[in-house]
Amino acid sequence: MVFNINNQNAAQINMAGGDQYNTGPQGTVIGSHDAYAAARALRVAVAQVALPPGVREQVWADAVAVERELAAGEPDRQQAAGRIERLTAALSRYGALATAGAALAGPLTTLGRWLGPAGAAVLNLLR
Repeated sequence: MVFNINNQNAAQINMAGGDQYNTGPQGTVIGSHDAYAAARALRVAVAQVALPPGVREQVWADAVAVERELAAGEPDRQQAAGRIERLTAALSRYGALATAGAALAGPLTTLGRWLGPAGAAVLNLLR
């Protein structure tokens, strides 16, 4: 049997003459409960980090706001993404990500994944 398929448009097209087994990236679904736990852990970790005055207040305010929104229900992910990206950039700029390590990176990674596509910038800052 022969198939003639014209005008194929896709990011990836796999064709095989026999059996084909595809493996690839596996996704992780982060629920609101896990995101809330990560936001709590982030707030606790932020409290332990040395930051310049002004920066500390902004990072703290963003961490508390994200935690509060998650505690109240499903927050606006775009707004949360902006806050998490801003605090991640500040933590990175002042060396806190390097010094606090997993205490910050773990919760930020979880929150970045929970955000989905909106969290790509956060996850890129953690690399």
